[in-house]
This record gives sequence, C-alpha cells and structure tokens, in this order.
Amino acid sequence: MAISREYTQTQIYALLGLLYVTALGEVLLHCHSHFLGFKINIKIMGALRALVFENTISQPEHIPGHAAGSYDSECGKKRMAEVAHLYAEDVVNVAKMVTHMQFLWRSVLQIVFELCILVQVIGIKFKPIAIAFLFMAVFVKFLSAAGSRLRRKLQKKIDARLNVIHECFKGIQMVKLNAWEDKMQEKIERARKEENRERRRWIRLT
Repeated sequence: MAISREYTQTQIYALLGLLYVTALGEVLLHCHSHFLGFKINIKIMGALRALVFENTISQPEHIPGHAAGSYDSECGKKRMAEVAHLYAEDVVNVAKMVTHMQFLWRSVLQIVFELCILVQVIGIKFKPIAIAFLFMAVFVKFLSAAGSRLRRKLQKKIDARLNVIHECFKGIQMVKLNAWEDKMQEKIERARKEENRERRRWIRLT
C-alpha cells in the first residue's frame, strides 16, 4: 500500500506526529477521567459510610417512634447489609459513568482521525475497514452477553453473602458479639469465597 501522492513527506510526518500527540492526549484524558471517578467515589462513599455507621451503632430505643425490639419488624425498613451494598454499588456505577462518558467522546474523535489517515493518506479502502468493524461489533456483543450471564451469577452470590451478613446483624442485636464472632466470621468467609470465585470468572472474561 503506497502513500497517497497528494501529500508531501513533510505533511505525512506532521500527520504522524499529530497522531502521536493524539494518542498521548488520550492517555492523559484517560488518567484524568479515572481521577474524577475516584474523587467522586471517595466523596460519596465517605459521607454514606458515616451515615450507615451512625445508623448501625444507634440503639433502637433511642430512635424516635421505635420501641425496643421493633427495629427488625419496622415496615419498609431496609436491611443494613442491603443498604451498605446498594450505596456502594451505586457509587461505583457513578464513577464508571464519569469515566465512560469521557472515554466515549475522545474515542470517537480519535477513531475519526485515524480513519481519515488510513483512507486519505495511506490509501486503504474503506470497505475492508467497515468489514473489520462489523466483525469486532459481533465479537463485542458476544462478550457482552457472556459477561451479563456471569454478572447475574455473581449477583446471586453477593445476595447470598448479604443474607449471611443480615443473619449476623440479627445475632448481634440478640447476644453479645464475642459469643457469635467465630461462627459469624466462618459463614461470611464461606459466602465471600463463593462470591470471589464467580467474580474471578467474570474478570477473566472482561
């Protein structure tokens, strides 16, 4: 494949240099987007962890409108383990959304620029590129479907672990912690191992 004769050697070198600068800028923006997501994660997680911790250590009889022993039976009251998991998952999703939004627009600009160089400067036909993109789209769709199945399995393992944690929280309300400590730790570790097994499968796929 010969370089198009419409461009001088200086122009070609300039375009290649611009391509390098674009790739360097993409790396910098990628790091910046991860920094923004991490910053959001720290701010929200810090505030919500403080709220959940305060709610956990509060005694039921000190909460207005709650009688002693009625904390579990209160209609519409979220289980503490579910609350902790839900806010953690939502914060991670917000951080990922910030990263993906920046990745989307910069990837579109970079792909358009690189396609322009491939077609206009180097002289590659657009049809083979379109076919390659089509095959990549089919492959990515297959990976996405497989990832969704593994994610659903992982969610079931997470729910099982949360049920164990909720059972432990109920035990804490009934007896002293040191009387249940070993048994609670064993149950949580067992559920955690099963969850991590599914998580490793999902990570290997993604």
